Amino acid sequence: MNENMNLLTSFEIEILIKDFEVLTFPNDFDLVYENQVPIAGIALVEGRIDLIKNSKVYKTFQEGNLFGVSELMTTEPVKYGFRLKAKSKIILLGKSDILKLKQNKKLKNHPAVRSVKTT
Repeated sequence: MNENMNLLTSFEIEILIKDFEVLTFPNDFDLVYENQVPIAGIALVEGRIDLIKNSKVYKTFQEGNLFGVSELMTTEPVKYGFRLKAKSKIILLGKSDILKLKQNKKLKNHPAVRSVKTT
């Protein structure tokens, strides 16, 4: 996972919050399992997500990160599982949402969005 490519600015998070539903999970929750193709991209707007490899925490990320976008668009399995920590807030982004973001003047130049192939 390229960390710099998946980092959102506070301005980009604000744009997403205005346009998409923010979901809050009261408990730890496995969003995607290791070697699974995600059904949505994940924007972490508050809280933490642990990357899980071989049933162990590999790394923890704070808010402002995107997860699973390129894997969703290419139907590739993720290398790590994503475990959302309790009381964290996320936005789920489907394929059509990501394609809309590619057209959004304020977000289309974000590296993770820009890298999405539309053909």
